[in-house]
Amino acid sequence: MFDIADTVPGNYTGLMPDWELIPVPIPEPLWNLSAAQLLGSSSKLWRGIRAEVLAAASNTCQTCGRPVRDGKGLVCDEVWDYQEAGQLNVARLVAMRALCPLCDRSRHPGMAGLISSRIPPYMQLMRVNHWGHAQAEAAVARAWADWQRRSQLVWVLDVVPELLGRWPVLRPLVGQVGEPGDGTRRVALRRAGMPRRS
Repeated sequence: MFDIADTVPGNYTGLMPDWELIPVPIPEPLWNLSAAQLLGSSSKLWRGIRAEVLAAASNTCQTCGRPVRDGKGLVCDEVWDYQEAGQLNVARLVAMRALCPLCDRSRHPGMAGLISSRIPPYMQLMRVNHWGHAQAEAAVARAWADWQRRSQLVWVLDVVPELLGRWPVLRPLVGQVGEPGDGTRRVALRRAGMPRRS
């Protein structure tokens, strides 16, 4: 479990992050259609990909620049590009990156309400991007408008050749299709197979 105490003390304002921190909720048809889900997030294959990504990032969040001891709690974030093109909408896996849990929750605001955090997602967006509260609110509002529109579309998955060359185990993602309602069904089926919390 990630804890603020696991972060390495220091001032990160001078570090240049590799990526912007922009909220992008995953469209509903694509819920549970990911590399982590395909391979199994606790599988040896996924752990190997995660280890490579974290090592390449030197166990440092690639948006806020915060180093984390031993990579503990860092997330291997899948970066998807959504191309809306009428009948054939393509969700393309374009990169993998290391994110701390705070940046991950800000990037995927739908998860923020499900996972407790000492720092609200707005605060992380404001801190990392040097935004005011109004800018953070506007970015999240745009993200949810995109999510609503994209959740009504049919999507086909693709993976850029660079990632397929590096990790051929991602090939089964290519051509997967997600239709409105599919994500909700996949989540329900997954939850039905999980033991109930007491």
